Amino acid sequence: MKRFSLSIIILATSLLAAFAQDASVLYFAKHNPVRHNLNPAFMPEGYKVYVGVPGLSNIDVNVGNNSYVLSDFCKIKNGDIYSVFDNDPIIGINSVLSEARNTVKANASTFLNILNFGFTIKDIHFINFGVSLKTDISASVPSPWIKYMFDTEDLTKLSGSFDLSRTTTDVNLYSEFALGFADKLDERLTVGAKFKYLMGHVSAHMDLSNLKVQMDYNEWILKGRGDMYVSWPVLKIENMDNGQLYFDITQKEIKNEKGEVVDYEYDIDPKDFFKPQGHGFAVDLGATYKLFDNRLTLSASLLDWGFINWSKSAQRIVLDADAGFKFEAANMQEDDDPIDMINLLLDEFNRVEFNKFYYADTSKNLSYSTNLTKKLFIGGEYSFLDDKISVGLLSKLYMGRYRTREELSLYGNFRPHRFVDLSVGYDFVTGAAHNIAIGANFNLGPVNLFVAADQVPLKWKGGLPVHTMGTHVSTGMNLLFGWTKGKQQQQEERNDEEW
Repeated sequence: MKRFSLSIIILATSLLAAFAQDASVLYFAKHNPVRHNLNPAFMPEGYKVYVGVPGLSNIDVNVGNNSYVLSDFCKIKNGDIYSVFDNDPIIGINSVLSEARNTVKANASTFLNILNFGFTIKDIHFINFGVSLKTDISASVPSPWIKYMFDTEDLTKLSGSFDLSRTTTDVNLYSEFALGFADKLDERLTVGAKFKYLMGHVSAHMDLSNLKVQMDYNEWILKGRGDMYVSWPVLKIENMDNGQLYFDITQKEIKNEKGEVVDYEYDIDPKDFFKPQGHGFAVDLGATYKLFDNRLTLSASLLDWGFINWSKSAQRIVLDADAGFKFEAANMQEDDDPIDMINLLLDEFNRVEFNKFYYADTSKNLSYSTNLTKKLFIGGEYSFLDDKISVGLLSKLYMGRYRTREELSLYGNFRPHRFVDLSVGYDFVTGAAHNIAIGANFNLGPVNLFVAADQVPLKWKGGLPVHTMGTHVSTGMNLLFGWTKGKQQQQEERNDEEW
């Protein structure tokens, strides 16, 4: 059914996709070597040099949305999994439709440190360098469109007016080369900055900010304009004589024993995902300030303030319905058999001259820019018992192109020894009393291991979490060198000398 085809394409491109950085529960893990990713002013505590294990230094995965939990889509009964798409009475589509907010927003991101190291100079300067591979995906779709797509009981009720301006997609795969500095200006104030060169590899960008559609069971009218951009070297988009768009993906010939071409297959090399297609820059800024004999630490950071300009292999699809574009199945009647109605729709789609609505922009030297998801962190931490226990409050603001998200989290941190940091936290905005954050950092001799998760579900029903709309996990392995002596050990050595 074409209604499903168009709807599923839009929904899939919008919801295949979070805001990547390390899990924020690591913000107060003072002996973690990569927490400068959350604030470039954070300096090493207790050691002088760290070297990340290549490919394992820092792995971060973050996915989430603003409307749904897993139990909205599936149930587990007697060991069998039932999904909303099974048309089984155990679960109905109403759970999906009723939970949707006005705009359903989704996000996904990954972060992989390939190369990472840092060192201090005279205990007052810190320099770090890292090479990382990142993906950043964000999307949104109006909930009425979702309800329309799933309401299939009566084809004669396929009607509604939809504002597609909130239907967006941004997909970016890029490499980051970062050089960071931190300086301890005095006993209280430390400042830091990180400068990043960004090499873009693959991008897709959809903007329907000026497009609307009026639909009923026998007529669709689109009005306005929109744009879709893509940058990937193996894909070429062309206009065909019949008004359709042709998406040409690089292919190679398949020959028989006589050398005759008998078929073609896609010729996509994994390297095609990592060729430079764009360039950009970003900056991180941070500061910390200590008060009350260093028991209170205030901190703030601005992260990923930058962009990527996509200029190589950039392509554009223009959606042009300024004069209005009508799709009509005039012979459809309300009492028609549903199968006949579907066939009428399919026949009409085959006759439509879509080049009156969309076309590929064949201009040369096309380019477009995408912004990174910006973050603003503001934190405060008060420590007790010679910094072995602390309580931290962290405000987090994530700013995407079409989505801004705020969080406020409270953390308890335990540092009984420099070899271990444990943190547990709760977010007042998204926690809903059923999710906590947990982080553990271990320094076993020169080997550093850590694992952290921002949303760990506490409430489960039928084997599924019922109040968790996403997950954010960070883990990594690093090597630490040049451990300094703790205050207690220094005091003991002084006492021995005096004795």
